[in-house]
Amino acid sequence: MKKTRCFCLMAAVLLFFAACAPKDGEYAEPRFRKVEQRDFTILGEELMHSVVGAEAAWQDHLILMSNDRAPGNNIHFYSKRTGAWELSTLPTGRSAGEITLALDIQVMGDTLYVFDANPPRLKRYSLPALLAQGPMAEAFLGEIPMSDRSMTWAGVAPDRMVVVTSLSPRAGPDHTPRILWTGPDGPVASYDEYPYEDRYLIWRQYSTAWPYFALSPDGSKLALSTTWGCVMELFSLSHGEIVRKHCLYWVDPGFVQGKPASTSRVGLSRIMATDDGFITSFFNEEKDFETGRPACDRIAFFDWEGRGLRCIQTGGYSAAPISFDKAENTLYALLWDKDHVMYLGKMILD
Repeated sequence: MKKTRCFCLMAAVLLFFAACAPKDGEYAEPRFRKVEQRDFTILGEELMHSVVGAEAAWQDHLILMSNDRAPGNNIHFYSKRTGAWELSTLPTGRSAGEITLALDIQVMGDTLYVFDANPPRLKRYSLPALLAQGPMAEAFLGEIPMSDRSMTWAGVAPDRMVVVTSLSPRAGPDHTPRILWTGPDGPVASYDEYPYEDRYLIWRQYSTAWPYFALSPDGSKLALSTTWGCVMELFSLSHGEIVRKHCLYWVDPGFVQGKPASTSRVGLSRIMATDDGFITSFFNEEKDFETGRPACDRIAFFDWEGRGLRCIQTGGYSAAPISFDKAENTLYALLWDKDHVMYLGKMILD
């Protein structure tokens, strides 16, 4: 009798996991093992930004990339505990260490990486030196030049850098690989395929808005998605190869043909990668705030097999995850309400 019960329990668990497992090529929003309604706790006062282009976290600080809080500054530090503003730094300009056009940021260890797109290069800064407000010569650690033939975004890990390019010609002198893995001694591997063959569809998905992507902390996994339509690709980077492991279509990608990308009924926000999986937020048309702006009011947790682990539906705010403190089981996010007023928030998970 005990063996029968044990077998039935194991079968039920396997069926449950199978129900949540992704099916490559299926046009459907992901299924989650747990769906719940939760609210954030607001940290501090409203943020005096009109646009925030990127977010990151470091120690007890939340970092936002925007150039409109203080004249000409691109990076802004806030307290992770209280949400209070602490420092604005990295002015716009062309002197050493200054920024011309910041598009993205990433933190690794005590180093802040800023993607400066004019011309494309990855600039490195010492976070302790920035907070100390010392001379730029002490904070600026140098830059990594990148291809100037295609707009690019980069992710870094301890022994590698991965560059994701915007759509470029299939062949010819201006072509750059879609994904390029570079190590200390130069290029390691590249990947140049798309989820489907229709060039017009590829153009609609990958050129109207840049894709979101994130590397796992050790650099062995990559999550890459379209902004509109939610095509999620999961890659492994090991043994000198980039291999696509899963490709999930949240909706039929053909729906964007002949329509503006902004009419998409489902879309993603920035992706945050962890050792165990990745976190993002998404929207659908039923949840827009009647302003034409996407309302990413569902925060989704996935493992690296693409299985939906948890979906949190937020009340009244659109959220872009900044960080997840695993030790404290706390999620931090940039929030905005229906009037486009922005706040920092945290959510303690159970």
